[in-house]
Amino acid sequence: MRMKFGYPGYPSYIYVFEWFGRLIKIKVMMLDLSIQDKFDGLGKVDELRSAIGKNYLGNNELLNVSKNGNRCIVLRDGQKVSEPSWLTWNRLFS
Repeated sequence: MRMKFGYPGYPSYIYVFEWFGRLIKIKVMMLDLSIQDKFDGLGKVDELRSAIGKNYLGNNELLNVSKNGNRCIVLRDGQKVSEPSWLTWNRLFS
């Protein structure tokens, strides 16, 4: 069995395995931060809220965190972009 990353024609969040000549595709989903915080108690949504207005990675500014904590509005290259909060948290704190 071989695992291929970045298999042509598939997004990066889909892992593709070759098993006995067949392609097996597995979609990997991330847990929303609000759900993750209930399990691990790390308070990542609160960390994001305290970082509103902070610039990171040169051209990104966190503008807003949704009420449920699962989406963020980010100003990127002068345009507002909505992205999952886990992605914003990883960019800010990892």
